[in-house]
Amino acid sequence: LESGRVECWIENAQRAASWLRESGEVDRVTGIGFRAGALFALAAAARQPADGVVLWAPPAKGNHFVREFRAVSMTAAATANLERREGEPLETSGFRLSHETCVDIGKLNATDFVPRVRRALIVSRDESPTNSRLCDHLRAAQIEATEVGGPGFADIITLPHETRVPDTTLAAIVDWLNEPINSSATEEALTNAVSSSARPSTRSEEHTSELQSHSFI
Repeated sequence: LESGRVECWIENAQRAASWLRESGEVDRVTGIGFRAGALFALAAAARQPADGVVLWAPPAKGNHFVREFRAVSMTAAATANLERREGEPLETSGFRLSHETCVDIGKLNATDFVPRVRRALIVSRDESPTNSRLCDHLRAAQIEATEVGGPGFADIITLPHETRVPDTTLAAIVDWLNEPINSSATEEALTNAVSSSARPSTRSEEHTSELQSHSFI
């Protein structure tokens, strides 16, 4: 929870990508980030070249994520009859962020970064519109950007005992990692299989096995 945590996370991702590249044991290095992690992936890729980034439900601005995190944290605290004081760490679903970390995350903007990658996959939240501004920003930098809707976001961030693995979205990400695919093909695959995200996971081990052939951070 100490200050400088955000910079540490970004720097660690940057160093991991560099180490993987220099090891000579992998063909491709891809950064994958979920929510605020997508901002960290963009920041790290802007410093250290990679083959691609997967940005899952990326907030346009860090302060958007912080506001959402604070609202969920305050709701959880009220439900449990806990009193929250200004400046105290925020906590929800097992994640705890200090005031300093929230301030640092709030300073990040997705379009401030130009990642040194060849391509990017933006997976939007199923209940929210896609982030076309970020997609346009990446394409303007000559990055092959694919933008799709990914079902299952709400199933990930719910109560721990009620979470479900979003197989449909994971399958689309695996396909994108395995070979270059266009956005229309990916979106068609997601659209045709949206209903599967409502069923219990049966393919988690399959996805894990397929992802093991790649190195990602």
